[in-house]
Amino acid sequence: MKNISKVGLATALLMSLQLFTPVMAAEKQDGLGIGKAMEYYKVELNNENSLHAVVSEAFNKDIEQFEKKETEKGIQFVSDSIIIDVNGVDLEQEGFQMVKMAMTTKKKELSPLLPASAKPLAQNEDIVNIKKALIEIKDEQTPELTVPETLKTQENQEINIDSLIEATDNSGDVDVQIDGEVNYAIPGIYTLNVQAKDASGNITQKTIQVDVEKDDFYDRIAQAAKAQLGVYQDCTMLVTNALKAVGINFHGWPEEYLSLGDLTNDPVPGDIVVYSGHVGLYIGDGQVVHGGWNGNQTVIASVECDKPLIGFVHVRKP
Repeated sequence: MKNISKVGLATALLMSLQLFTPVMAAEKQDGLGIGKAMEYYKVELNNENSLHAVVSEAFNKDIEQFEKKETEKGIQFVSDSIIIDVNGVDLEQEGFQMVKMAMTTKKKELSPLLPASAKPLAQNEDIVNIKKALIEIKDEQTPELTVPETLKTQENQEINIDSLIEATDNSGDVDVQIDGEVNYAIPGIYTLNVQAKDASGNITQKTIQVDVEKDDFYDRIAQAAKAQLGVYQDCTMLVTNALKAVGINFHGWPEEYLSLGDLTNDPVPGDIVVYSGHVGLYIGDGQVVHGGWNGNQTVIASVECDKPLIGFVHVRKP
């Protein structure tokens, strides 16, 4: 609890006193002892526990075990012997609010065995303790921000990062900004700074690391073809075994390998080379791994051979 002394509260207090004067006069008339210094408290926006702490402090009572009830004017906390009414507070509205808090201690039933001389000293009527307070409802809670710490992808495969970010706040509205860029065409590690800001200016910041790895899909096909050099097998088995390195299981006649991708005029290592009656694996620089060569041996030779070239097939990823 603090006595109001800050200049920043003066305007709100003066405006509020005009509205509160009739209530003060009525309470004075009822002999309820109004006229004490007004008390100032700060309560977290949309946070009932914060209000409970203020009520507990104001009346020096632990209200955790009290039953809470909603009333037409506000909130009521009830125990076996105490009722605390808090009227005029709106936890959903930021700013200064004039609040009336009243604690009623219920009268005790007088025992019929109580001596007559003691009855005047016993509590036989309710005791009411009324407090006026200027409560500042303020949002000081930072937004909840959930992001993945690291993400991995391969070059030219973009990630929808926005869909992986979650931001919530007690005020409801959150503005999320992502600072930084990821160049998915160039392998590397990129850092993104994510900021969540609520309507009151509270900020939460986190970072995401995006690891763009080199796409080695076609390189693995080419390397798997080279690993078979010297093996005695026909051309189709060479290509079939190379494709297994990337999870493609296929075996057929040479021309049937055209179905595994799209024809291209700009081949890369790992593309299939289809001839009329023959098939091989392109490894770059005009070189092809051929199976069924010179007595079914697997060798590296030129793209040009005695078989008519149909085209280069860029394999579709499974």
